Amino acid sequence: MVNIISVCGFNCSKCPAFKDNISGEQDRKKVDEGWKKYHRTKGWVYDDPYCLGCFANKIIEPLWRKCYIRGCAIQNEVKNCGYCADYLCNRLSYLINHMEKLAKSAREIANKEDYSKFAEPYLGKERLDKIHKDAISQNSIKETPPVVEAADFPADLNFLSEIYLEKINRESHERGLKALYGILKNLLTLKSNTPGERDYERKRIKELTKILYFIGKDGKIIEEKDNTYIEISLDSIKNSIKKGKFAIRSRLDKLESHGIVFEFTEDDSKIKMSFSEEHKGLPISYVLKAYIQFLLENNGERKAYTLFSNADMSQYMK
Repeated sequence: MVNIISVCGFNCSKCPAFKDNISGEQDRKKVDEGWKKYHRTKGWVYDDPYCLGCFANKIIEPLWRKCYIRGCAIQNEVKNCGYCADYLCNRLSYLINHMEKLAKSAREIANKEDYSKFAEPYLGKERLDKIHKDAISQNSIKETPPVVEAADFPADLNFLSEIYLEKINRESHERGLKALYGILKNLLTLKSNTPGERDYERKRIKELTKILYFIGKDGKIIEEKDNTYIEISLDSIKNSIKKGKFAIRSRLDKLESHGIVFEFTEDDSKIKMSFSEEHKGLPISYVLKAYIQFLLENNGERKAYTLFSNADMSQYMK
């Protein structure tokens, strides 16, 4: 029989639950016992007499009908994860690591026959690596263009608020606002190629914009000889986003790839935020606070944050 490879790299042809490998209740009982022993499951818990595989038609669903990875492949129109531009994604990596751990445990207790049935068919990374390598060489990887989830920048600006304009003139304010918009637009651009990875990216972006919002809202402008930055206590961020110090550091590291610079004070009690060299000379720290306060002046807290999280500056329009 020609090897049939599932979406996630399983070898269906050697899987004991596959339709071609089950001829009756006795075979099904062996699968039930094997899954309990080697996969640490409750056994066969499905109504289906066998698995039809990932490629069954949509009317007759396969055993793994709720499989997230299969659903992602269908939605992304790829027949196999190896053909995906986001290979290896987080979900697939988790599955591969999980199956490798089970196989390692099975090797210690299984005989050769059981190992070939309940472990080897599910070790798919090597198969997927080859498929992905071949797909790249044949230029058959489907690329998806980035998706920008930021509002458009206003064509005509009208500064209805005088916040911080005693510190910076209108021209600098406008240049700083455009630079801030560029930072937010870059942050709000989804670069992943699959629906699943984009869902993950949206969650990450939501956390990052929330941190930036609360720093701009609650932080204090500090002027130094060569720099202007926003300072905020670590406890204030912890209370705002309900995350610990390690998680906050991890998210600040991600923000730094968007032109934002963070520095902890010596006692780690406060965070200082400024902007990278490419924005040198622009009053973005002032503009960030002015923008958020401007949103709060004209909206409630919830709507102000929603507008900020979409980089929506339409209220500046004339």
